Amino acid sequence: MVQKGETVAAGTLTGPQGEVLRQTATFTKPQARTMRAAGNRNRGQNWPAGPYNGTATLLHGSTQIGQISLSLTIAPKAFRL
Repeated sequence: MVQKGETVAAGTLTGPQGEVLRQTATFTKPQARTMRAAGNRNRGQNWPAGPYNGTATLLHGSTQIGQISLSLTIAPKAFRL
């Protein structure tokens, strides 16, 4: 259960050229289930090929109470957004 005032440092994403995205959201009420999304418009350009790492961290004050990470690699000319 997410409590009021807890913070998700959602959307910390790094790629082959450095940091791509960093977003933070603070919950305004307790929630049994929640989902947050983060992103940037890419305006039709290909994502640079290479490794990408994303992390979401749940904080209560300055105490970390949860974290999830994902890593993936984009092949050259994999897809276009």
